[in-house]
Amino acid sequence: MDWEVIPLQQFFDKVKEARADKKNVIINDTTDNVANFYQYNAHAKLFDFHKELLKVRSGSKTKEEALEYLRQAALTSMRNGTTMSVNLDVLPCDFVGEYSSHPELLPSNIFFDY
Repeated sequence: MDWEVIPLQQFFDKVKEARADKKNVIINDTTDNVANFYQYNAHAKLFDFHKELLKVRSGSKTKEEALEYLRQAALTSMRNGTTMSVNLDVLPCDFVGEYSSHPELLPSNIFFDY
């Protein structure tokens, strides 16, 4: 995988370019500015899925409830025509294995098909 360092001002242009090329974008934000940048963009929405993962790990939520949060986030983005971004912070999430066993909630094979 090739990593490209881009200025924050070019961020959304690169996301659009990746979407046109049917690619997913993985962002390693070492500046902690991308989340703030999202707050001021009307065409994108950042969903803090890492908070849901922490709730699952602590036992206060089930995986199904966390996936329901993500499903609702996807629906919100589709209804509003915004770019959906999932913030995992520093937590890993296995969307192919551990979080793919409920296709009725979130069909990860469709969402992550690039």
